[in-house]
Amino acid sequence: MQKEIKCEVMLTLPAKSAMPKPPVSTVLGPSGINITKFCNDFNEWSKNYEGNIEIGVIIYDDLSYNILTKKQYTEYKQEQLDEIISSSKLYKEFKEDEDRKFCR
Repeated sequence: MQKEIKCEVMLTLPAKSAMPKPPVSTVLGPSGINITKFCNDFNEWSKNYEGNIEIGVIIYDDLSYNILTKKQYTEYKQEQLDEIISSSKLYKEFKEDEDRKFCR
């Protein structure tokens, strides 16, 4: 069974040195996740990076989370958007019209 997404957040944090204080606590606190655990996980995850890192954090209903780089997060959002568009009735009608146009 797929987990339900509670919220998604974009953050810019310094690699290997996230602390459970603002902006981390301000942005992630309302979601209910353990901020200290998140900072430890982020610092471990970012040990091979330098400088500031733009990340996307996907938080699920069970308060688990995924940390993605900005590129991964952007690809994830694009996949979601493509799925929504391709499943819409309007897109299907448009696609059928386009297919007919090329079949003539």
